[in-house]
Amino acid sequence: MNSRERFRESLLFGNPDKVSIPCYPFVAKPSLVEKWYDQGLPRDDSYIRILGLEHSERLPLALGPLPRFEEKVVKELGDHRLIRNWLGQIVEVEKNPEMNDYYTKRWVDFPVKDRDDFEKMKWRYNPESPAIYPDFWEDVARSYRDRTYPVSITMVSMFWRVRDWTGLKGLSIMFHKDPDLVHDMMDFWTEYIIVATERALRDVDVDYVLMSDDMAYKGRAMIGPEMMREFMLPNYRKWTRHFKSHGVDIIMMDSDGYIHEIAPVWAEAGINVLCPMEVNAGNDMLELREEMGHEMAFLGGIDKTKIALGGEALRKEFQSKVPQLIEDGGYIPCCDHHIPPNITWPRYCHYVSLLKEFCGWES
Repeated sequence: MNSRERFRESLLFGNPDKVSIPCYPFVAKPSLVEKWYDQGLPRDDSYIRILGLEHSERLPLALGPLPRFEEKVVKELGDHRLIRNWLGQIVEVEKNPEMNDYYTKRWVDFPVKDRDDFEKMKWRYNPESPAIYPDFWEDVARSYRDRTYPVSITMVSMFWRVRDWTGLKGLSIMFHKDPDLVHDMMDFWTEYIIVATERALRDVDVDYVLMSDDMAYKGRAMIGPEMMREFMLPNYRKWTRHFKSHGVDIIMMDSDGYIHEIAPVWAEAGINVLCPMEVNAGNDMLELREEMGHEMAFLGGIDKTKIALGGEALRKEFQSKVPQLIEDGGYIPCCDHHIPPNITWPRYCHYVSLLKEFCGWES
């Protein structure tokens, strides 16, 4: 069984020869890999190949804005600066972060405050733009034929994209003061994705779609299920019908935070995989499996803080959930988000060794 078949069988409650251990979506960022070189990782090879993680890819689609907003420094603030980023947001960032891809930002302002702002910005999101697809797309699509690894379309979902435009506070106010505008923005993004991805779905046999819609804090969601059903559920259903009509069986939702309250809405929409299942936000995959049965599979759920500890703490973390879920099916264990910078190369190697042990890669 190749890795493409194994990935699908693992998430669709099938019969994999062993459970998939894909490198994507929760990978080590470049600055962490650089630290690992000093901790024993050979510089002339990929950690993914060395450890035997399974290869996967996402289609190289540029899903907007096109053109991007011009990035520029707005104001200097000592060790920080305000910048306008490619999404048109004003963000405060560190001038010299210790690790360029692990740092926090403070959002200050957003491009959409009212309907006029939205109308003025919409031209940047033309689903017919040739810039969405890379040059020589036909050759790119041809390269994915007869492959042995899974390929995805990865996209920002409704709540995330509209929040990019308005900010969380602005969106929260709009839900109550200007619900028609929220509906229009979510409808616009839904149709944009349908049109923009049509060519990719026609040209490539896509294995799964990964939607990102971070919409939960620790212990609670940012939006309640009833509001989701009002503003988002019809559009989620449009997407799932669109993707499934092109033979995509796996529709995955990526949301940080505690998702127990809102997971049933995604299931109603036809979304059938959840990730990353962050442990310290309060997610309990065994409880969710009891509630949702086989209508929802999971990817993730291994506590990143236990990976950093290693040893018996990490083995107990695996033992507490992985055998039960693997026996039931519909589960791929992996770190419950991107690998954080406090995980050393030896600890990461230990984590992968446990993945292989529990997933049936080692007798």
